[in-house]
Amino acid sequence: MSTNYYELLGVPRNASADEIRSAVRKLAFENHPDRLRSLNLPEDELNERIEKMKQVSIANDILLKPEKRARYDLTGTEPEQQEVMSSQKHK
Repeated sequence: MSTNYYELLGVPRNASADEIRSAVRKLAFENHPDRLRSLNLPEDELNERIEKMKQVSIANDILLKPEKRARYDLTGTEPEQQEVMSSQKHK
């Protein structure tokens, strides 16, 4: 199951690049590994938040590049997943 990057960032599907950047900055601050370690969180929560930061980074990459965003909006999957699914269909 793929992640809904718009929900992850808390922005609507028609969000502008500036709205996406702002949401990413906010989440990056809240979930940055260095900051989290200073909060002395339990290990499992720390790992969950670090994983969320990785997903935020992927969302940023996909939603701020028009061609990747268009493919994501069309299929709801990451561009890399689309390529894997496409190659499996041809086997």
